[in-house]
Amino acid sequence: MTHDALSLRPLSAGDRAPLVAIFDDWDVIRMTSTFPVRFDAAFADQLIARFAGFDGLADAGWAVDFEDALAGTVSLHRQAPGVYELAYALGRAYWGRGLATRIARLAVDHAAGTLRARRLVASVYHDNPASMRVLEKLGFRATGEANAEPNQVRPEPEPVLRYALDLDAENPA
Repeated sequence: MTHDALSLRPLSAGDRAPLVAIFDDWDVIRMTSTFPVRFDAAFADQLIARFAGFDGLADAGWAVDFEDALAGTVSLHRQAPGVYELAYALGRAYWGRGLATRIARLAVDHAAGTLRARRLVASVYHDNPASMRVLEKLGFRATGEANAEPNQVRPEPEPVLRYALDLDAENPA
């Protein structure tokens, strides 16, 4: 999937070093709920393998390229029939350029078209207003709060805002 100088493609073994460079940054990693505190080559290999195992229907994930450089990742994970969770992360060098909105839009379009999703959900930590704005620009609505599971980056339960985008109008059940 391509939009101007932005494209989504499968992750590959050649992405190992760029992934480490992007995600071995505290300000990037602290906004994720599944990445380790120390994002190293071994974890990059695990992420590449996990994305390679996605079947494109239950789960889908892509490398995000911008101007021919790896900028981050975006993925969709099936939570229930017709319901997918959207997750994305960009390297700090790509913040503030509107890329997150553009990659999330490509993923939403894939979910609505290829996956025939009825609903998308996403979770955002309270200290990530930029991601809240991205979701709201795409029509997601805040649906409440939940406590995120403790993880390596945030070892105590922390509240997250839950968002949802209903696609039923586009994809009736």
